[in-house]
Amino acid sequence: MTLHVQLVDFDLARALVDAAPIKAGEKRSLAAAAADITRRWFRDRDSSHPHTMPLGGARSHYWNEAAKATAWRTDDEGFSVVVAQTGVRLHMLGGDVKPVNAQALAIPARDDAYGKLPSDFPRDSLHVVIYKNAGKAALVGPTPSRRPLFWLLKHVTINPDPSVLPSSTVYFHSLMYRLSRIRSRQESAA
Repeated sequence: MTLHVQLVDFDLARALVDAAPIKAGEKRSLAAAAADITRRWFRDRDSSHPHTMPLGGARSHYWNEAAKATAWRTDDEGFSVVVAQTGVRLHMLGGDVKPVNAQALAIPARDDAYGKLPSDFPRDSLHVVIYKNAGKAALVGPTPSRRPLFWLLKHVTINPDPSVLPSSTVYFHSLMYRLSRIRSRQESAA
């Protein structure tokens, strides 16, 4: 699923358009600039956010992958920034995640499970353990300690995070600056 970034702050978007009618070449340049802003935001997010597994494990660099999956396109009405990275929309808007092809979600409980699926481990080395007192289930193994490798959950709720993308104000000021630079270069060339 892709995420389409649109400026929804109509006052700011109207101010950008009211600056002067935007020509096709300017629209492409602004679209590319908006995609660059989004890519930079994702790269900064990747480097500034702590590791999601406090015990370690190999980082997936999820937000760097989101930056790579960011593109732009124009149409008759304007332009869009498209983020084709699985999960970005969920991080931004929040929601419930339920298993689709299994009975439960497998959430890593240890660093050696981070970034992996239960199917990445030998089938006979994992066992389901139900902790009745805690009301939890887990996949344990393959180590002798028998500590949970994955927690098994029926659903997970992800809270919305509006900081996944830059604010419309960040886009607006950056795009206004880009538009003024384009136009000043055009004026000096004429």
